[in-house]
Amino acid sequence: STNMFDEDWPRYVVKMATGAGKTKVLSLLIAWSFFHKLYETDSTLARNFLLIAPSIIVLDRLRADFDGLRIFFNDPILPDNGHEGRNWRDDFQLTLHIQDDVRVVRQTKDGGGNLFLTNIHRVYLGDVREPSLDDEDLRDYFLDPFGPKPVGKTTDSKTDLGEVVREIDELAVFNDEAHHVHGAKTAKGEELVWRKFLTALYERMAEKSGSGKGVFLQIDFSATPFYGSAEKKEYFPHI
Repeated sequence: STNMFDEDWPRYVVKMATGAGKTKVLSLLIAWSFFHKLYETDSTLARNFLLIAPSIIVLDRLRADFDGLRIFFNDPILPDNGHEGRNWRDDFQLTLHIQDDVRVVRQTKDGGGNLFLTNIHRVYLGDVREPSLDDEDLRDYFLDPFGPKPVGKTTDSKTDLGEVVREIDELAVFNDEAHHVHGAKTAKGEELVWRKFLTALYERMAEKSGSGKGVFLQIDFSATPFYGSAEKKEYFPHI
């Protein structure tokens, strides 16, 4: 149909209501992708992850779960060492990078991986959709008239994290509350900023791979996976 498009990389939408355990699903998907790439021959998944939050408020909430990788060890997500003859906990060599606090990036050829936790403004400069009464979390809407958003626990500089992720060789992108960024237009309003950014990332990885294909996965999370208002919906084309 006219709303479909050629799919260069796998894209999925997870529709979950607020409070339904989205962060648990996120952590399970990260662990699944990491170990699949580590243990399975010819895996098309990744051990590098870009987890995007639409605002500082959402970012701080995610940080509370992922800081120190505690969600993987405490929930628990990871099997105990020895399960099916694997050392799961020892092999889960994932480095967490939060916003501008980018540590030494682990190399996947050495068995490691990276989780970049950031808000949307770090990876591209563009207009993000304004807060709306249709959002399932209304705090941004009601805080908006009172000036700049609170900085929160994370720093808020102009560092372009996109430059960092462009240099890695495989990536899974998780977009939390994806409806906030899918409707953002470029300055000319011609193309979705988010689509343009992901396409550039994919093409960079495909070029570096030498095969013309990048190891790339996109999973969007939203309770309302559509653009526009509740009265005039346009669902994500890849839903």
